[in-house]
Amino acid sequence: MTNELLNAALGYASEGKPVFPCDPRNKTPLVSNGFKNASTDESTIRNWWTCWPNAMIGVPTGGASGVWVLDVDSPAEFEAACPVSIPATQRCDTHKGYHLYFRYDPAQPVRNAQRSTKGWPIKTMPGAEVRGEGGYVIAPPSLHPEGTFYHWANDLQPAPSPADLLAAIDRGKAKSGIEPVTAVPPAAGCSSYGLAALNAECEAVRRAGNGEQESALNQAALKLGALVAGGELDRETARAELLAAGMAMPSYNSGDPWTLEAVEGKVERGLNDGARQPRKAPDPVAGLRGVAAAAPVDVEANDNDLAPLGGLDLQTLATRRAKPKQFAIEQLVPVGEVTLFTGAGSAGKSLLAQQFATAAAGSLHKCLGLDLREGPAIYLTCEDDAEQLHWRQQHLCEALGVPMAGLAGRLHLISRRGELDNPLGSYDAQGHLIPSPFFHRLRATVWATGAKLVLLDNVAHLFTGNENDRGEVTQFVNLLNRLAGDTGTAIVLLAHPNKAGADYSGSTAWQTAVRSHFVVHHDLETDLRTLTIPKANLARKGGSIRFVWQDWAFVCESDLPPDVARSLQSTAQAVNDNDLFLACLRQRTDEQRAVSDKPSATFAPKVFAGMPESKGIGRPRLEKAMDRLFRLRKIERAELWKGPDRKPVFGLREVREIHYAGDAGDYAATA
Repeated sequence: MTNELLNAALGYASEGKPVFPCDPRNKTPLVSNGFKNASTDESTIRNWWTCWPNAMIGVPTGGASGVWVLDVDSPAEFEAACPVSIPATQRCDTHKGYHLYFRYDPAQPVRNAQRSTKGWPIKTMPGAEVRGEGGYVIAPPSLHPEGTFYHWANDLQPAPSPADLLAAIDRGKAKSGIEPVTAVPPAAGCSSYGLAALNAECEAVRRAGNGEQESALNQAALKLGALVAGGELDRETARAELLAAGMAMPSYNSGDPWTLEAVEGKVERGLNDGARQPRKAPDPVAGLRGVAAAAPVDVEANDNDLAPLGGLDLQTLATRRAKPKQFAIEQLVPVGEVTLFTGAGSAGKSLLAQQFATAAAGSLHKCLGLDLREGPAIYLTCEDDAEQLHWRQQHLCEALGVPMAGLAGRLHLISRRGELDNPLGSYDAQGHLIPSPFFHRLRATVWATGAKLVLLDNVAHLFTGNENDRGEVTQFVNLLNRLAGDTGTAIVLLAHPNKAGADYSGSTAWQTAVRSHFVVHHDLETDLRTLTIPKANLARKGGSIRFVWQDWAFVCESDLPPDVARSLQSTAQAVNDNDLFLACLRQRTDEQRAVSDKPSATFAPKVFAGMPESKGIGRPRLEKAMDRLFRLRKIERAELWKGPDRKPVFGLREVREIHYAGDAGDYAATA
C-alpha cells in the first residue's frame, strides 16, 4: 500500500493536481497550512510519503486542482431530494457515500460548503456537501479510518458543471451574511480550568486584529482541542463557543466576509489537531500556587511578564507519592528528555541506533540486555541514504528474528541525506534560536506516528550554531527537550567526539546541556565495543556493557555462543598482554635499561615478569606477547643509545610509526 499511495500521489501531480498528506486516523493535514501547501513537486511528494508512508492523499478543490466535488455523505437522502439531474461524471466511492467530480470554472466559482449545527449546507440537497474553493477531498487509494478504501467507480473525466446544479447550490446555500451564531450553555463535564481557558481563548479570537484572525482562531481551536481530549471540556461546548467567536471576528477582507462554512472548517480541523496532544489542568508540580486557573498561554505571550514566579504546591504534593522517572531504554534514555549518544566513527553508532529503534518498534522488550519501552520509533539519519537504511534493516530483521513487514506503521526510517534544509533552527542577530520549518515537520511526524523513541543522526547536520557557545547549545537542546516533553517521547541525539578525544564535540557545552549521556568505545583489535554512561542525572552513573558485532547486529558479550565467546576472550587476553608487555618496555626504556629478545639475564619476558607493570601475568604469556609483537612489527631489535664507553647499546624498542598528522599536511612519528 505504501508504494501504491506514493505512486498515486505522483500520478495526480503529473496531471497538474497538487497533493498533500493527511492523517490516516482523522483525515486532517499533516503539513503546516494544510491544502494551501499542496504541491506537484516530485521530490516534495516523495519526502512527504517517505515521512508518512501511510498518509491519505489530500487534493485541494477549486482553482488549485481545476475541480470541485459534490460530497454525498448520505446517498439515500440526497438521491430522494436532489432537484436537478446529475450528469455522468468522474465518481469516487467513499466509506459511506461517494464524491462526484466536476470541472471548476473560475468565472463561476464554487465555494466550500460543509454541514453545520444547522444541518446540511444546501437546503434542497440534503445528504451532500460541497468541496470547492477553500476545501479539499481525500483521493484513492487512501484507506478510510473505518477500514475501507477510497476507489474510483468509473473511468470518466470530470464533467462540466451543469448550470442548473450551480444555480441549485447557490439558491440552496444557508445564508451566512453575518448571521450570528449563538453559543450553547456549557455541558456537564467541563472543569473550571477548561471553562476559564474557553472564555479566554474565545475572547482572544474576538479581539484578533487585522491579518491575525485566522491564526487566532486556529491557535484557539488547537489549544481547546487538547483540553477536550484531556477531559477538561465538552467538545460540543468548545465547538459552539468557537463558532460564535469566529463569526464575531471582523473580516479583514470586506469583499470576502467570513462564512459559517469557513469558520466551521477551521474549528473542526483545529479541534482534531489539538486532540493529538491531550492536556489536563496543570498539575500541582507545574502549576502556580495561589493563582487562579487561566487559559494556556503561548511561550511568545508577554501579558504576564510581571507576574510572580510560582513554586511547587507542597501541601498538595504531600498527599501523593512521587513517581520515578520513566525510561525508554533502561538507565540510558529517560522519557521526555534529550539524551546525547556519542562515539567514534568506527564505533557503530548508526547501526546501534537503528537496532534500538527496531527493538522498540518490534516489541522485543530488550536490546543489549536493557529493558525497552515498546512502541513506535523513528530513526532519522542525515548521513545514510535509503538504500543503506534498507540494507541495515534487512540484516537487522534477520538477525533479530523480526519480520520487516510487521514493522510497517511502527518503525519509521527517514533518510535526509543530501537535503539542504536539515538544520532544526537558526540564530537571529540577538542570538535567539528560531525553529526552522524542518523542526515543525519533525514535530508533526512525532505526533502523527505516536513515536515513543526518536533517534536523530546526527547533530552536525541538525545544529548550525557554535558548539563552543553554551547559550546556543543549551537553546538547541531545550528546543528538543520541549518537543520530547510535549509529545511524551524520548529523543536520542547522536554526535561525534571532538578532536581532542573528549566524548562530546565542541567544549563542555553539550555535556552540561543534557541530563543524560552515553558513549560507545570501539577496540579495533578485538572488535569489542563498550557502552558507558559518563553522565546520568536521572539514573545510576557508571557501569558498562560489552558487546560485539555479529551477523549485522550487536550482541552482548554474555549472549555469545560459547565458541565465539572463547575466541573473543582469547583475543582480548592477547591484546591485553601485548599492552602490558609494551608498558614494561616503555618503563625500561625511560630508565635506559635495555632488555633483550635473547635468553640472558636481560631476557625481556624474564625481566618483565618481575615488574609491577606486567600485573603478574607471568613469563609464559609475556613470551607469547613478545612473539606476537615481533610478527605485528610493533617491536624490533635496534640500537637504543650510546653507553658510558660511547659504544652503542642494542636491545628491544617499539617501532616508530609514521602517520599523517592533520590538516597542515605534515607527518609525525610516534613510538
